[in-house]
Amino acid sequence: MLRNRAVLRPRVAHSDEIGGQGGCKLAQALKRSLFGLAALVAFLGTARCVAQPGPGASATATGGPYIILDEQPWQPTRPPVRMLGHTLAPAREILTAIGCTTVWDPKTRSLTATKDQRVLKIWVGKTTASVDGQPHELPLAATVVGDTTYIPLQTVAEVFGGELSWDPATETATLSFVPQGRRIAGTLTQILSGPPRAIVIFETTTSRYHALAVPATAKITLRRTGGALQQATVGDLRLGDWVVAVLDENDQVRTLAGEYKQVEGTVQQSEGGTVLLEDGTALRLMDMATLVDAGGKPAPPDMLGPGAVIRARVNPVTGEAGWIVLLTP
Repeated sequence: MLRNRAVLRPRVAHSDEIGGQGGCKLAQALKRSLFGLAALVAFLGTARCVAQPGPGASATATGGPYIILDEQPWQPTRPPVRMLGHTLAPAREILTAIGCTTVWDPKTRSLTATKDQRVLKIWVGKTTASVDGQPHELPLAATVVGDTTYIPLQTVAEVFGGELSWDPATETATLSFVPQGRRIAGTLTQILSGPPRAIVIFETTTSRYHALAVPATAKITLRRTGGALQQATVGDLRLGDWVVAVLDENDQVRTLAGEYKQVEGTVQQSEGGTVLLEDGTALRLMDMATLVDAGGKPAPPDMLGPGAVIRARVNPVTGEAGWIVLLTP
């Protein structure tokens, strides 16, 4: 059986609160007065992101922030901005992308978004919005940069039932509205050539195996931890990769996102399901770990001995290696 660890979801950082009622009012006033200028500076500094490849690109190379929406890269016409610990996106674009209808009122400088009888109304420069007619506090005031109104992703998630996380290493915000039961995350344990082509995922949270058909229309992405997000095929995945599948109404894979961590080194010792590298890195092997040569052909286990130079794909959630390539003859 696979050894599993609990999945820790990164929390989105909230702005620091100032104690006392007077302090809160002061904090809100400072936010309203400083936000427009600061957002403009951040916007200009990240404007070059429009022409960049997308969310998986290196944050140091392109500036970020980036947005993953329902497991797929999302690129608005105007770049997102990161402000006071929050990610903001063009309001009309992000709200339309999640299925809202929007109406802009130039007289009151307000935007109303409606989805499934849920109504959100925001005003430019105000930290209080309206949700179904009731006051709703925003972490930051909505603001206009150029001709575009920006809204915190935290508010979008809170009001319309989404799940939001932030990865500081890649400067990527992940926003998901996938209904419960339509999203399966876990370890890739089998790839079936078909037809139809299918995969088997071991779901970490339920300790269950799921066999899922992958139609030709499925959108597949793959990312090495800390690297660029790339379009991929099922053939690019490897056993042991961490994968997130979103299902369609027929319980077939609609989108599939894979991720792995890459480790290279020289083997010092291999014993009892653990490989110790000369740099001190200890690799725990999955029960189903696969060893192949540089050409991708299966290699005998006894070749994984002292002196062997290897490249391993490690599951970033469980910490176990499932695919090992021998780089030495």
